[in-house]
Amino acid sequence: MVKNIKETSEAVGLTVHELRKGAKAGRYPFFLCGNKYMFDTALVEAAMREQMYANQEEARKCLTN
Repeated sequence: MVKNIKETSEAVGLTVHELRKGAKAGRYPFFLCGNKYMFDTALVEAAMREQMYANQEEARKCLTN
């Protein structure tokens, strides 16, 4: 479901600041509607999962070296 930045923040448990910063950095998919950041919460959650798995893999590599 597409939501604005505040609604998405509440839905996924990230701050508005982190969502905006992550969107600008390419970590979270979004689109602009005028000057408002809009997010599909399912896509944001999927991006968060991907980051989590990548972090776990990186940690595994560090621990095995």
